Formats: sequence, structure tokens, C-alpha cells
Amino acid sequence: MTCLPSLHKMAGMNDLKQDDTFRVVVAGGGAAGFFAAITCAESLPDSRVDLYESGETLLENVLASGRGRGNISHDGFDPEKAFLFYPRGGDSLAPSFRRWRTVDTIDWFESRGVRLIRDPDGRIFPRSGDAVTVRDCLLDEARRAGIRIHTSCGLSAVHALSRGFAVTFSDGSRTLCDRLLLATGYSRSLDGILRTFGHTVVPRYSTLFALHTSDPRAGHLEGVNVDPVSVRVDGQALAAQEGPVMVADGCFTGPAILKLSSWGSSLFQALKYQCRLSISWLPDRKLGQLVSELEQQPASVLNRLPAGVVMSVLAGCGLSEDAADLTETVRRHAASVAAGLLDDPYVIDGMVPDSEAVPSGGVRLDEVDPSTMASLKCPGLFFAGGILDLYGLSGGFNLQSAWTTGWVAGKSMGQDILTV
Repeated sequence: MTCLPSLHKMAGMNDLKQDDTFRVVVAGGGAAGFFAAITCAESLPDSRVDLYESGETLLENVLASGRGRGNISHDGFDPEKAFLFYPRGGDSLAPSFRRWRTVDTIDWFESRGVRLIRDPDGRIFPRSGDAVTVRDCLLDEARRAGIRIHTSCGLSAVHALSRGFAVTFSDGSRTLCDRLLLATGYSRSLDGILRTFGHTVVPRYSTLFALHTSDPRAGHLEGVNVDPVSVRVDGQALAAQEGPVMVADGCFTGPAILKLSSWGSSLFQALKYQCRLSISWLPDRKLGQLVSELEQQPASVLNRLPAGVVMSVLAGCGLSEDAADLTETVRRHAASVAAGLLDDPYVIDGMVPDSEAVPSGGVRLDEVDPSTMASLKCPGLFFAGGILDLYGLSGGFNLQSAWTTGWVAGKSMGQDILTV
């Protein structure tokens, strides 16, 4: 294991801990940090738990989830199939997901008065439709557990002692603790601290993003919302994704695009977000079937799609979208139009991070014990949430991983104390 030698003689540190109270410092005031702090404080009622947040706002990732509705999890998630929902890290953290599942998250919140509803697609929200309900529940539980909360107080330096840690914060304050949990989300400012403890840091990159286009045909699509469509990256092995797609401000977005960006985040980064996005506007149709429909009943097909989609496809086929008899134009060119509807390419020239984006990168998962979230490099150091090289699909999976890793870390930090 890699740790700094004992630093008990550091100036001003000897007087910071004057009793034998078991102390835990949680760095990070998001979902994972709060859940870990609450779990730890409830498991060790005689301990002191301090939570530090570098910003002024607590639980920002909770407030942003579900576009403000509070998408806390996803129903029916099977830990044995985590790889289907977590493009990065699902397999590695399967032991954690077995310890704290979606049903546990649901029970935890509902037992504390947060009534939940399930959307048809499996996303779970508070019945209030407001993420503030979830935030307030967590704040109430933290206060009830006696957690001391500090805002505008980020990590500045951490040193490992022979037992525990000496921690310095951005406001100049310092403390000693027996256990340290890093749940800050990944930031390059933490690289030095993480590497000091022997951890390998995976570089950060975006995982959920809209795709920007300057393709002139995309002007026809502004404001359209089509469900379902199938999207893929032309010429790449990345699997196509299906679902709703919206176009706004020159960007393709919506669940299908976000799933594509999640699974293909490293590919998009390698391509520098320059590629061709191919869209099948009618993914339930085969080419021959669609040609026949367009020859026989073109209006019935065209009426299924927004006018902007039809105009854009016609422009891509080199046909005039201003034809006096649109249905006759489509009938005469049924093969070309059918091909365009099933494989409609647009030039992508950049990306715009989604408001719920969870950047990848951070601590390598093979350097963390997934059954405890303890560092395999430094005793007493734990991790949870976005500081790990872990991310899931949109729809509540990233908050579920925050609850799971937070609970496992919180439960584990004093386990050796309880078993003595």
C-alpha cells in the first residue's frame, strides 16, 4: 500500500484532535457525500461526522436531476446486468450494487416521507415533481444524524498520518480525522492529492452531450421532436441507439442521442466530435416495405413525420421541397426518399454537454474495493460517487450509483470499529 509516512509533527496539527472521538470527514456535498455521511453517522452514533462542500450550494446534482424533477433512480435495475446501464464501471461495481439496490433507495426515501412515482420508462421521481423534496429530505436526515455541514470549504491538502489524516481546507481551516471519504466529483485540482496516495487518475471527458451541427439541411429540423428514431455514427462500429430525438439551437439531443453519447463517449472524443450522424426516422420499416408504401400511399407515410423532417430528407435527395404536389414527387422518387428516411446523414461539428452530464474520469475502479469502497492504496481512505471512473446512462442511473457507493462507503468506514 502507498501512503505518506507519519506526519504527526506537522505544525499546528497536534492540537486539532484532543479526544478519542472517532472522526470522519466527508469531502463533497452532493448525493454520494450526503448519503455516505448519513449512513456513517447512523451506523456510528458516537462518532463525529463533518461534511465539507467547496461551493455554496448543497446537493446540486440532486437539484439538477430529471431537469429539476429529481430523477433519483431507475426501477427494475438488475445489479447482475449493471454493464447494460453503466457504459463505464458497471461490472467492476457489481458487488456494491448487490449491497444497495434500487429497491433499497426507494424504501429509504419513502420511509422518510418522500412519496415516489415511476414513469412508464422506469425513471423514479418524487410525487411532488420537484427535486427540492429530495434535497430537503437529505438535509433533514443529515441534521437529525448530527452531521456538521460546512459550505464554501473545499479540500486544499491531505496528508496521511500513522493513523488517520490531516486535512487542510480552502478557507485555511484544518482538522484531523480517522476516516476520509472523497465524494467530491472528479476535478483535476484533486489529481495531486490522489496521486500522493498512489492512485491512478483516468483523464476526464464528457459522457452525456448533445451533438451540434452546422449542416444547412438541419435548419428544417429546428424544433422537431420525433419518437422513436434510430441514430448511429456513420462508418463506426458503435451500436445504434433508439428513442426520442429533438433538435434545438442547432443541436441533436434527446434520449437516443444521450445514450449514443454515453456508449460512444471515448469514440466521440477520439473523433474530436467531428463525424456524420445517421438517423433512421422510421426505424420500424425495412427499405423494400417503405418503398412500396411511398409508391402506393405516400401521404400516409409523410403524415407520420414532422414537415421539417420531410423537407430535410427531400433536400438530401436533391429534390425540391417546394414542389406543388409533394406526394407525387415522393411517389416518383420513392426509392430515393425511402433510403433517405432510413439513412439520413448530418455533419456533426461539436458537442454541448447535457445539463445532467456526469463526466467520466477519476479514480480507477481496480484501485478500490467494490464491497467497501475503500482505497486499495491507502488505509482509511474511501471513495464514492463521481470521483470514481464510473458513469451510467441518463434516467436515474448516475444518482443510483451515488446512493449505492455512498451507502457502501458510509457503512464500511467504521466497520472495523464495530467489530473490535
